[in-house]
Amino acid sequence: MSGTQGSPFRARLLGENSFRLVRVFGELVLFWSFRSFGFRFLLCVPWFVLDGLTTDDTESTERMKDADCIGKQMIIIRLILFITVFGFPVAASAQTARSSSKNVEAELRQLDLAAAKAVLEKDEKAIARYFTKDSVTNNPRNALTIGSDGVIKAARANLIDYQSFERVIESIQLLGNTVVIMGNETVVMNGNGGNAGETIRRRYTNIWMKTGAGWRIVARHANIICG
Repeated sequence: MSGTQGSPFRARLLGENSFRLVRVFGELVLFWSFRSFGFRFLLCVPWFVLDGLTTDDTESTERMKDADCIGKQMIIIRLILFITVFGFPVAASAQTARSSSKNVEAELRQLDLAAAKAVLEKDEKAIARYFTKDSVTNNPRNALTIGSDGVIKAARANLIDYQSFERVIESIQLLGNTVVIMGNETVVMNGNGGNAGETIRRRYTNIWMKTGAGWRIVARHANIICG
């Protein structure tokens, strides 16, 4: 008689302990997912599968039948499988996206500084490479410079004529195939216009766009800082 009563009890006890262990593991996986992706990942979780977890442990011990216990274990197992199948690929994808963004930012940082060097050295081939033919520059002379040809003509006319050109990047915004770079520039004039040695500080914005030939400046603004 006691053996007949003991078997169902032991089965329920083992089932409940297994259920608790599986649930703890599921909660740890959910916690890791939240730490890694925040609410974006949690919105993807089918929360209806957690309905079976709301039963109080004490009440579960008293009322849970063998079939109920197995059913709840299966719910947890399905949840863990869901997170394993969909969560970890999302983690890999997010890591790849972050790595890609950092690579693009590093590339654009180098290009933006190289464009300043090209202007300083009046390197016409490099200027044509960094500025598109239809780019627009709102220049610090209160006028517009159209295209890479306009930049080259300004350099030939010594409207652009610097002893030194320092560019400090303060912000890089990645917007798909467009990148917005902002910062400050300090130039020391050569003096062909009668202002030799004058130091000019200005704010600038460069807008780069990914084209078939690579990243190019499509728009630029630079204004002198008064005082």
